[in-house]
Amino acid sequence: MRDYKSEVREMERRERARKVKNIQETLGAIFVGVVFFLLLPIAVGAIETHYTMAGEIVSSKSTGTLVEDVTGNLWEIEDSGYHKGDEVTILFYTNGTDHNRQDDEIVKLFVKKSNKGDN
Repeated sequence: MRDYKSEVREMERRERARKVKNIQETLGAIFVGVVFFLLLPIAVGAIETHYTMAGEIVSSKSTGTLVEDVTGNLWEIEDSGYHKGDEVTILFYTNGTDHNRQDDEIVKLFVKKSNKGDN
């Protein structure tokens, strides 16, 4: 039969082991959380949401501009002030769908070569 002191020591040992386990679990959760929040911006930055493509202004009126990209797709934007024949670089936003270009949006046009006289 065990004596009272050995039972108390055993209970204290179990309590210490339980506290150590709780501390280890807490530190593990904190570590996982920190790693997650450190790696999240890197992972998000790796997902490309914008791309560029060469194109040419097909027509430009006060109501909008029609742009043809190098693959032959026509895009209409509300922005005017471009001239027919202007060579442009088109900055697109993917809308989060890399596999589908039909829902992409033009963010901005950068004029590479202007044809101001050919309206």
